[in-house]
Amino acid sequence: GRPASASQGDSASLVFDRIVIETTGMADPSPIIQVLLRSEMNGARFRLDGVVTVVDAKNLMRHISPQGPAGFLRHRPEAEKQIAMADLLLINKVDLVDSAAMVALTCALGQLNAAAKQLRASHAAVPWKYVFEPELDAVGLAQRRQAALSSDGAAHGPRVSCVTLTAADDVPLDALQAWLQRLVQERHEDLYRIKGSLAIAGEARKFVVHGIHADIQGTLGGEWGGEPRSSVLVLIGHKLPAERLEKEFARLSGSGRSND
Repeated sequence: GRPASASQGDSASLVFDRIVIETTGMADPSPIIQVLLRSEMNGARFRLDGVVTVVDAKNLMRHISPQGPAGFLRHRPEAEKQIAMADLLLINKVDLVDSAAMVALTCALGQLNAAAKQLRASHAAVPWKYVFEPELDAVGLAQRRQAALSSDGAAHGPRVSCVTLTAADDVPLDALQAWLQRLVQERHEDLYRIKGSLAIAGEARKFVVHGIHADIQGTLGGEWGGEPRSSVLVLIGHKLPAERLEKEFARLSGSGRSND
């Protein structure tokens, strides 16, 4: 934050550009995200800008992909959920692992959350400008997703699935809203995170979707301009029915493309 000017009145002591909420290492971030995404917050001074998860490059794999007969005892579902919720994965302690271990780690992270950007660091030293970039990058998403699928590195288990849906044609807003409502009614407990940027029929601006469990928001972002209009929606959750979701999303635009 920065000091408030005198013209802002005596009641204001500080003006904040952003507020960072730090949870404990084993915390489930979903309750905080849900509060910030509720409709009651639409007129508030605060909105969710993004979720950053710090990844321990040295030790994470032993908790999300434990080996050995007693490996299940080391499995930490909280770690998987923190990764699934993230907009940015800050991979720390990269100086303590070799290249092969890094490939396996980035592959596992990409399969758990293809939508999140990955940023590598040592001693958590990163420029702030890279941390505060929550907007969904469709091109980067496609590249990260393809890298995760084409690599023969570590694969995540069946508990957390990441489904990427795309459509080349515009999506009708009423059809999208009806589909999201049905999805929430049927799968809200299993739906950890939903995030996307969509081309809506008759709308010149991007339609940005953020959600967690039953709380989903849609807002208008920047204009498409010269950028090709397309839609990408990422769903992360517990054993999501990928094939069914792909077919349903493809039907929304009539001739949409979908893949997982």
